[in-house]
Amino acid sequence: MNRWPQVTAADIAESIAIGPFGSRMKTDCYVEQGVPIIRGNNITDTKALAGEFVFISEEMAKGMSGCNAYDGDLVFPHRGLIGEVGIVTGGKDAHFFISSSLMKLTPKRAIADPLFYFYFYRSPAGRHELLKNASQVGTPGLLHR
Repeated sequence: MNRWPQVTAADIAESIAIGPFGSRMKTDCYVEQGVPIIRGNNITDTKALAGEFVFISEEMAKGMSGCNAYDGDLVFPHRGLIGEVGIVTGGKDAHFFISSSLMKLTPKRAIADPLFYFYFYRSPAGRHELLKNASQVGTPGLLHR
């Protein structure tokens, strides 16, 4: 019987990053056009990120490079809507920024197919993996170990 090897998120991650600390990202940073910010309400029941987006300038996004999200990056709320997952799609032109309530995982493409992990984290087993580290004190949040 073939079994899939069990790996951790760190095993398949090129990088894992959390959104900017709240004081670095306030509503007065928003502009009318620029890099769209992914917030928890932009994660849908499909692969598409949708809904109302707010924007920051390209310059501000460059200043916080770890918070930029590109095609194939997985995004997870680390507080609030724990257990949800989104994926950035759109090819080489896709460029987003993650909000302070999100974290992102950039998979190592040589060993990890982003869509596989997107669907895994959408499955009951994957959702369980996300929720087993959640803190239920106050606003639900992931425990960082």
